[in-house]
Amino acid sequence: MAQIDKILDSRIKIPTPLFFIATILIITYFLPREGKYEYVYAENRPWQYGLLTAPFNFHVHKSEDQVNLEKDSILQTYQPYYKTDKDVSKKAATQFTKDANAKSVPYEYISYVSRKLSEVYKAGIVSAEDYEKVQNLKKKQLHLLDDNNIAGMRHVASFYTPRQAYDKIVDDAPGSIDTNTLLSLNLNDYLNVNIIFDEKRSNSFKEDLLKQVSLYEGEVQSGEKIIDRGEIVDSHTKNILDSYKREIESKVGTKSKPGWLILGEFVMITLFMTSLMLYLKFYRPREYENRKDIIFILLLVLVFTIIAAKVADTKMFSLVYLVPFAIPAILIRTF
Repeated sequence: MAQIDKILDSRIKIPTPLFFIATILIITYFLPREGKYEYVYAENRPWQYGLLTAPFNFHVHKSEDQVNLEKDSILQTYQPYYKTDKDVSKKAATQFTKDANAKSVPYEYISYVSRKLSEVYKAGIVSAEDYEKVQNLKKKQLHLLDDNNIAGMRHVASFYTPRQAYDKIVDDAPGSIDTNTLLSLNLNDYLNVNIIFDEKRSNSFKEDLLKQVSLYEGEVQSGEKIIDRGEIVDSHTKNILDSYKREIESKVGTKSKPGWLILGEFVMITLFMTSLMLYLKFYRPREYENRKDIIFILLLVLVFTIIAAKVADTKMFSLVYLVPFAIPAILIRTF
C-alpha cells in the first residue's frame, strides 16, 4: 500500500483520461467473443456438453443436399424463353431475290425458294446449339414471345435448325425443279437463325422458380431444448446445431471478420466510459481530480466486468445472475 501511495503522491501527474483509456482497452480485451462457436459434434455421436437450449428464435436451415434436390425438382418445370427476329427473314428474302435476279435464275426457282423461305422462317429457325440445349433439358416445349411480348408455348420439334431448313427446301422440291440447279443457289446463305434465346427473361423465370424453394424446414423457439448431454446427434439435430452455429456467426461476427466484432465492442465501451468520465468531471470534480478515487471507481468497474465476462465464457448464462452487480454502487457510496 505504501508503494501505491508513493506512486499516487509522486510529482508525476498522470492525466485522468489515461486511466479511462487503459480501462477501455482492458475491458475490450476481456470481453467474450460470442462469435467463437466452441461446440464440436458429429452425426451419430453423443453430445459431450451440457443441456443446450435456444437463447433466441432462429430458423432451421435445410441441408445443402436437400435444397439442391428441391431445386432440381422444381427446375423440371423450367422452360426457356425465345423471341423472334422478324428482320432476319425479310433481309434473307430480299437478298435471295436480288442475287437470283442478278444470276438470271428462272422465275420458277425464285418463286419456289421464296415460298419455302417464308415457310421455314414462319416456323422458326433456331441455332443447332440452342436446339441441342433444349433437347438436353428434356423439354418438349419452350416459351416464344410474340410481337406484343406475350409468351406462348411452342413444341421444340416445330422449329428448324439451319440444316433441317435446308433439307426441307431441297426435299420438298417438285419434279419440275432440277436439284442440281437448286443446290447451286447457295441456299445456306439465306438460312439464318431468327429464333433468339432471351437470356434476361429466361434467367428471371428461373430465379422466380428457385425462390419457391424454401431454405428452412422449421423454427426453434427461444428457450426450447436443442440437445442434452449424452444424447445422440442424429441428422435432424445436427441440422439444428448447424443452423444455430450459422445464426450465432451472423449475429456477432465470424472468424473471417473478428476485427469488426472487436471494433464494435471498443466503440460501445468507449461511449460508456466517456459518459462516466464526463459525469465525474462536470458533476463530481473533486473525485475526478483525486487519482485514488478514480482508480478505486475504475477498478470496481474492471473487476465486475471481468467476472461477468468469465462467467459468460462458461456458457452457463444463468450464473450471470449470481454476480453482485449492485456491490460497486454500494462500495462507491460507502467509501
